[in-house]
Amino acid sequence: MHLIALCLLAQASTAATIPDPAFVQPAGASIRATRGLAEGSSDERLWTIDLLVGSRAFDEDDWAPVDTQTSLGVLVTRRIGEEGWAIEVGASTSNDDARLTDGVDVLKFEAEFVEASLAGRYIIDIPDSRSEAYFALGVAWQDSTIKARILGGGPSMEESESSIGALLGLGVGWRATDVLRLGLDLRGVLGSEAEFEGIDISTDYAQVGVFIGAAF
Repeated sequence: MHLIALCLLAQASTAATIPDPAFVQPAGASIRATRGLAEGSSDERLWTIDLLVGSRAFDEDDWAPVDTQTSLGVLVTRRIGEEGWAIEVGASTSNDDARLTDGVDVLKFEAEFVEASLAGRYIIDIPDSRSEAYFALGVAWQDSTIKARILGGGPSMEESESSIGALLGLGVGWRATDVLRLGLDLRGVLGSEAEFEGIDISTDYAQVGVFIGAAF
């Protein structure tokens, strides 16, 4: 019996030292898995900074002939969580000027806007590509300034008003490299109004823009 027990123990010891082929992992598998995780994490970008150039259209009835303005701005976003949400902070400015005449005097008329915005952005990553789509909803604060003066030494006036409206935006972005971003952005402000000389004027607008930026 002792001999049989020793034989059984010897067989069990040998079986324990031989790994089951079903559980054998190739030597390079763990290295490849680790490398894949590292590569996946390097593709994750939490921050974006985009420089935006656009054409901004205000209400023609209120702002002609300065209703179409070139805008310059910056958008900064920070992803939060893993569901595609991000916080968007923006700043922009636009302006235009025109010369008007009543047949006697020539009036130079200028309109300038400075804007700050805060929005929530939802980002949809497009599978198997470097592209993304997004939409944004938030608020925009505007400071509007009107300047008018009669050329040739005549009188002048300047007045500024601030207003708040709802911001809506959507766009598509494409990562040309691991860092460089390009894209198209559409946005507008609704429900924003300022008062000049006792007259309420809408400061709503629609804007088409393109951007170049960085993701990191």
